[in-house]
Amino acid sequence: MEKWQFRPLGKTSAVSGVDFKTGERVKSVLFKPDEETVQRVDLRDEEWAAFQSPTKVLGHWTQMIQERRGSEKRSPHQALQIAEERFLALYEMSKEPQTAPDEQTRLLKHLLALILERKRRLRLLDFEKERCRYLHVKSKVVYEVPLVAINRQCFEIMREELTSVIQSVFLTL
Repeated sequence: MEKWQFRPLGKTSAVSGVDFKTGERVKSVLFKPDEETVQRVDLRDEEWAAFQSPTKVLGHWTQMIQERRGSEKRSPHQALQIAEERFLALYEMSKEPQTAPDEQTRLLKHLLALILERKRRLRLLDFEKERCRYLHVKSKVVYEVPLVAINRQCFEIMREELTSVIQSVFLTL
């Protein structure tokens, strides 16, 4: 099982070094320069056409730079709480008898579990070819999380949801 770690949104463009401004569209790009790491670069939307990735691009998304006022800014604890609540809500929804998890739900469960494991809200008990078992540290409930092969298509399918998760969790930590 691969574990990816990449930095949050930068303050300047990786191409031009120009600071991002409120309201500006910024493109974030993930690529894998070697077997061990995943790197993220952020660039201004208009620099995308000229950007040359050193390796194959795994995924990319666009977001608007928003001004964060003091009262709106989430603490790291609040951001992590949001991710944990999303994860638990996905399992509450799947308890309903006519709700079969689609590929997006399976992917989101997998990604949120990785985030929560990294932040020690979940503890990996074991994993097999198609699933992992995690212990929710606070409630002591065991969750079976489907393993999903993360690839470029996954990022394209989940672009909006991933942007939301990344902004709420990683940008405040």
